Amino acid sequence: MRIIAGIAGGIHLESLETKDVRPTLDRVREAVFNMLGPDVPGAKFLDLFAGFGGIGLEAASRGAAKTVLVENNRSHAEIIEQNIVKTKLGKQTELVQRDVFSFLQMTPKKFNLIYMDPPYASNAAEKSINLILKKGIIEDAGLIVAEISRKDNLPGWPELDILRDRVYGNTRIIIYEFREEVENDQ
Repeated sequence: MRIIAGIAGGIHLESLETKDVRPTLDRVREAVFNMLGPDVPGAKFLDLFAGFGGIGLEAASRGAAKTVLVENNRSHAEIIEQNIVKTKLGKQTELVQRDVFSFLQMTPKKFNLIYMDPPYASNAAEKSINLILKKGIIEDAGLIVAEISRKDNLPGWPELDILRDRVYGNTRIIIYEFREEVENDQ
């Protein structure tokens, strides 16, 4: 696993051999960041279920103004800390070692780009998006990227428009755009 582009491009990231984390493949990460394109520089980026930090650090490397990485597992959080030091992206990154749902319940911050890569075959993506919308964590016209199993489905939300829905092997990437004002059909 490495940083693909930006100021830390080419740096290989630390990881652990574990079945608990499924790092996003380089080709999928590159495709996602190509789709996000100009939305990343200057973004307030939130990486939920951060694993070893590859997605959040890629965003920081590509110019996100602030990147918050949320990971509950202590050993994974320690790897993220090592990767932050290794990439020299400490000024624009913040690691929060906490349960994602607890973080979403408590954070006063708002983000315009939120990425989530929860465990496959769980309802964690749906639960996270529900909390993001309920707590007002996403800014108007902000993007939510859900990395889920190609076999999983998510419900629709009236506040979210699907911009992209792509499958890469066993991985499905859905990019939503948040609309603060929902049009009423009357």
